[in-house]
Amino acid sequence: MALFAPYCGGRSREQDLLRVLAYWSGGEVRGVRSLMEASPHRFDLRWQPVRAPLESTACILNIEAEPPLAYRFSVPAHQLMVWLMESGDRSDRLELPDRFWQWLLLEAGAEDL
Repeated sequence: MALFAPYCGGRSREQDLLRVLAYWSGGEVRGVRSLMEASPHRFDLRWQPVRAPLESTACILNIEAEPPLAYRFSVPAHQLMVWLMESGDRSDRLELPDRFWQWLLLEAGAEDL
């Protein structure tokens, strides 16, 4: 935790950081993306766990849609950690923050499955 804390809000976000660190090494979460005027999309986010916050972590996001979408991207580990911290504490219905989805649309491209 000591390595990530300075990049992830310090002591004020300690509980959120501990929550994410509990599943970080598993390298996977499942969640739902709520949409305003459409049914929600389920997703599966996988990443390569790393030990240092500035290391790049490779990620794959699979979205259950018609047609299915897959995004491959790499980000500094601390950035992914912050997005996961901002997604709330409901592990049964994880919802990544809007700024993650905005970044994804602007920075990463979808792959054909």
